Amino acid sequence: MTDAPQQPVFISYLLALLLLPLVYCCESTRPMAEVKDDYTFVIHPLLQNIENNITKLLGDQGCVEIKKHLCEENNETGSIHKMVCSIPFKNPKKSMSIVKCDLRKLAINIKDSLRCHCSTNEDDNESQSSCAQPHHRILSKERLCKLLNIVKNIKSCYKKLAVKNS
Repeated sequence: MTDAPQQPVFISYLLALLLLPLVYCCESTRPMAEVKDDYTFVIHPLLQNIENNITKLLGDQGCVEIKKHLCEENNETGSIHKMVCSIPFKNPKKSMSIVKCDLRKLAINIKDSLRCHCSTNEDDNESQSSCAQPHHRILSKERLCKLLNIVKNIKSCYKKLAVKNS
């Protein structure tokens, strides 16, 4: 009799596991020429700026390269979308650090370029308002390295997409 209340929880957990891949599903229908232009003129400069800012904040402290977010063969846009949706934006009502605000701007531009949105991230307009006056809050080395890793992997995936569609 004590097992009965646990059964609905198990079913909910199983259902969540089955639906999780759909959360990050993105098959962009946008022409690749437009996606490449967005990358060249908007996204790449943002990525470069964020990478430079994080590198400055880290100073002499290096990061261990972690290949958590890989660019899937023949699914570059889906991989980019998955990486963007994995950027942690917690406490959107609080003021964000400058790096997090730059990442928020990047995420919005990439999602708009691919015409794919994250169902797991909070409302973009709400988060942008928390970036009106970003704080010079120092993020931990671990968090900076995690964000730098995501940025580098997004750049790498865009490069594969560009080569593939040349």
